Amino acid sequence: MGLENRAVPREEIGPRVMGALEASGVAHLAERRVSTLSGGEQQRVALAAATVGRPRVILLDEPTAMLDPAAAVTTSRLLADLPDRPSQVMVEHRLEDVGSIPERMVVLDRDGKVTVDGPTGEVLSRHGPDLLSAGVWLPLASELGLLTGDRERDPLLPTEEVLSDGDLTAALREMAAIVPEVRPIVGAEPVLTMATASFAYDDRAVFREVDLEVRPGEVVALVGVNGSGKTTLLLGAAGLHQPSQGFVDAAPAALVFQRPDHQFIGRSVAEDLTLGLTHLPDEKRKTIGTETLISAGLEKVAHLDPHRLSGGQKRKLSVLAMTVLGRPLLLLDEPTFGLDRTDTAATARRVVNTARKGAAVVLATHDLRFASMVADRIAVLADEGLLSCGPAETIMSDRGLLADAGLVQPPLVDWWTRQEGIGLRPLLSSLYMTTVPTPT
Repeated sequence: MGLENRAVPREEIGPRVMGALEASGVAHLAERRVSTLSGGEQQRVALAAATVGRPRVILLDEPTAMLDPAAAVTTSRLLADLPDRPSQVMVEHRLEDVGSIPERMVVLDRDGKVTVDGPTGEVLSRHGPDLLSAGVWLPLASELGLLTGDRERDPLLPTEEVLSDGDLTAALREMAAIVPEVRPIVGAEPVLTMATASFAYDDRAVFREVDLEVRPGEVVALVGVNGSGKTTLLLGAAGLHQPSQGFVDAAPAALVFQRPDHQFIGRSVAEDLTLGLTHLPDEKRKTIGTETLISAGLEKVAHLDPHRLSGGQKRKLSVLAMTVLGRPLLLLDEPTFGLDRTDTAATARRVVNTARKGAAVVLATHDLRFASMVADRIAVLADEGLLSCGPAETIMSDRGLLADAGLVQPPLVDWWTRQEGIGLRPLLSSLYMTTVPTPT
């Protein structure tokens, strides 16, 4: 449609559309209805639609948020290689996911005011400690340098060079040693059982004959490339998508949708949070709502319509509204989408605490660093099936398995696999528990 509006000759439209789809890695989806695509696939199609007209300026709002690591790399290369080099303004929490770091950084505070604007390296060098303390995601070199007390480190060093430094290795080992390794206490009877379960859309198989059991007290992370069936599995567990064969037996579940707007039904943030607690006395329900909103920093927006919140605020509310229900099975689809570093850490604590209180948690995520930190087991989906499911450390140390699923180890996880005597969860958790050392 955009090309037609620009009066592009008819004979050019088809080739340009296919070229844009191929560049975004979704040419194989050309004949599919958009409504049948996964969230990540839809995002890549949207990028193709935005670039096919060869605009002079491109505005990108979290372009890698729902993409698997390989798709994020494809997107980064596409944006770097666009013809005529259009100006790009990108809203992004996680700079590591966009490949090459943008040369200019603009930082907004919580009120939307510009607080810093300048060359990225200069901004990170001068303001890195304040940004990290405020919850801003920084490139890994900058993050690790600040947390280990090395403020002189170039914040834009290649990740491989940073992680080969002996002093940094020693500092990371010391940080990880402080965090205890806590093993889950898992119940005997599963609250979710899938037995040879197959799921399909319009006779198109998503995955076939999956066997999976999840027990109280454990966190299971679903990982896989865009379109591998993670969301479908969660919908099946919630009873919202029936298997085409096999069966699913699940305890009452609370489901956090991939897109928060799809689950909001309250007219205000406060009302939406407590809609599932109508069995409680009004005063008790109000107290729970108030305390929960304060704990998440949402008390100032309690009166607003949920649809008016920012993307990160919507994600926080959607997770809170389901966790307060206290159901035996909690299902979360991309629970860290749109969150800054501080809120990602808070979500990790909420997920783990929910499981430790006796619930079973199943979450789908493209953030393998987050999955490695919170999951007791990781299930890898690929090739229309469950490729493997096992302890998080076992799965994340298997490069071949991840490669077969189209996934790549995060740099810090890759570094961990070459170390001895360090737990993966303590290592990753320590990054959020360590404060930026004060210069002496």
